[in-house]
Amino acid sequence: MKKILVCLVAIFALGIAANAANSYTVNDEAIDAVIENCTEATVAASIDSGKAIKIGDAPEPIIAFALGFIPVTSWLAIHRMYMGTAVLPVVLNIITGAGFGIVYLVDWIMLLIGVLDDDISMYCGNTKWLMWL
Repeated sequence: MKKILVCLVAIFALGIAANAANSYTVNDEAIDAVIENCTEATVAASIDSGKAIKIGDAPEPIIAFALGFIPVTSWLAIHRMYMGTAVLPVVLNIITGAGFGIVYLVDWIMLLIGVLDDDISMYCGNTKWLMWL
């Protein structure tokens, strides 16, 4: 009996929600005005002849640290791609799970030091998997 009552309440609630959707309108002029006033932002991603992945221009230390701090982006080596590393370290990072967590931890510490010093140039364009060596 409880299941039937819950199903009836759910059907009633869905009916009210479906009816509420009819009261919304789209203002095409406002949408067109927003699109006309926006600016286009692009990220220049390229692979140069040294087989390094480069996203954008000079990497900011705080962004590299933030990308290296998040476990998923660190495991996928997004922070290393941001700093312009070679392809092989990225692949090794993904296959080994950021060096079984050891590379993740050391990358995080080294990037934290780079944020405090405001200099991560020694890690930019690095072709080594262990970028701090």
